[in-house]
Amino acid sequence: MTATQEVLHGNTDAFDEDLNPLLETASNEDLAPLVRYIVERGGLFNRLDSNPVFRERYPEHTAYADLIAEELRRFGGHELANVWRGHGARYRDIVRDVADRVGANHSRNATVATMETAILQRLAEDAWERMDDEQRRALLSDLGVKYARVLPAAFPVMALQAAVKASGLAAYRLAAVIANAVAKALLGHALGVGARLALTRTVTAFTGPVGWVLTGAWAAYELLGPAYRVTVPCIIHIAMLRQKSLLLICPKCGAANPQDSAYCTQCGAELEVDDA
Repeated sequence: MTATQEVLHGNTDAFDEDLNPLLETASNEDLAPLVRYIVERGGLFNRLDSNPVFRERYPEHTAYADLIAEELRRFGGHELANVWRGHGARYRDIVRDVADRVGANHSRNATVATMETAILQRLAEDAWERMDDEQRRALLSDLGVKYARVLPAAFPVMALQAAVKASGLAAYRLAAVIANAVAKALLGHALGVGARLALTRTVTAFTGPVGWVLTGAWAAYELLGPAYRVTVPCIIHIAMLRQKSLLLICPKCGAANPQDSAYCTQCGAELEVDDA
């Protein structure tokens, strides 16, 4: 832990229980898109790339995970309170605000994970309307929905919602598809996780519809300043990381597996289970 991280941990205002622990256990690969969203889309309003620790340790993102969390909260705090607070807004409040902005269905007392999933589902539902039947079948099939070749009028969105609620793996796959599509639309390339989950076809099919949805959404966000251009894609990426943290990732092929798996469902490799 760096000196900067120790200071943040000692400051209860700077440490966010819904955000810091997740980012601190993430890899450099996991954190890289967050850094790009903050630095590139935050523009002159971001402070991350001018921080001494960032300049010294970049691109070792794990060395300043707390700084990434702090900067994201500053962006959220800027829009929510219209001032730059020293510790920014709570991540929970930022997620709730974005959920409200995109019209995601959630209760005021919902957990952060539930609100993140609601945001993903809302984006998926909007993109769904722009997909053809072949793209819809591919998405449902990759999420593990049976009889995906049958598409009754009211069935698809309900099946999508049911699959996400019933399976942690389906929730992660949906999060990975959307996070990949967002990265491709905003950063110019998809994330490697799509290939590891054998979702390349679905990610490709989903990129166009998600890009269209985001293009329309950002027209409104641009009027609100730079904060939403940063917080929305960051929340989508963090939602994927949170779902990933609930699964067992195969060290051999990178596939995600349910927590009770002894062997990888993709390559058959033995999985290490942490009994601690």
